[in-house]
Amino acid sequence: RSERNLNLAQKMAQIGSWEWSLTSEDHWCSEQCRRILGIDAVTPLTERLWLSLTHPDDRAWTMAELEAAGRARRAYSYQYRVVQPDGSERIVIKSGEPISDDRYGGTLMDVTEKVRTERSLAVAERIAGLGTWSVDARNETRWSEQMYRLLGTVPNAEPPSVTFWAAHIHVEDRERVLATYAEASSTLKPYAIQYRVIRTDNQTRHMVEQCEVSEGCFSGYVMDITERRQLGEQLRQSQ
Repeated sequence: RSERNLNLAQKMAQIGSWEWSLTSEDHWCSEQCRRILGIDAVTPLTERLWLSLTHPDDRAWTMAELEAAGRARRAYSYQYRVVQPDGSERIVIKSGEPISDDRYGGTLMDVTEKVRTERSLAVAERIAGLGTWSVDARNETRWSEQMYRLLGTVPNAEPPSVTFWAAHIHVEDRERVLATYAEASSTLKPYAIQYRVIRTDNQTRHMVEQCEVSEGCFSGYVMDITERRQLGEQLRQSQ
């Protein structure tokens, strides 16, 4: 019953488990791990087979990572691509750690749909000129890549923070915006605000920012409305 429950849990979570011998061909992987790799229950799991299922563009660096981890007897985790025997490509995260003198154990997680969804969202945000952000209860801040592009910087150029964002807010708007942030932090109330930012290329862009609060966590979006304002002004002039 425990094995059935484990197999069911791994299947639902898209996470497989495995153990690997450093000194022999005594390797093992769970049913879900085999599903992710696209191999049946009777095919022997060998180093050559696993390598053959690794995307050709990922083989060299993943092997280098595994060898370095084995020499240092340390844990590792990385994302790469698997090409199943039928040609289907999956994106996985492989994590492992030493469990004995000559064995490693770990997990293989299928993150294909998650990565594809994130990529689609990133494209949609870029087209819409909209970036998303969140701050959790531990004060950990996350930005989508579009937040950086709104400022004219490359994604992850700096760790996401209010300080980094505020440095780009127009000096005439900065005090008002920071006061809005402070009030939301103390009252846990949502807000909507418009202001200007100065991009790294010195362009002035008009932004609208909206924030929601749920269980002490903040999340929101920032949208570039510069062209919309310009069109509105042109319409008023023509009228």
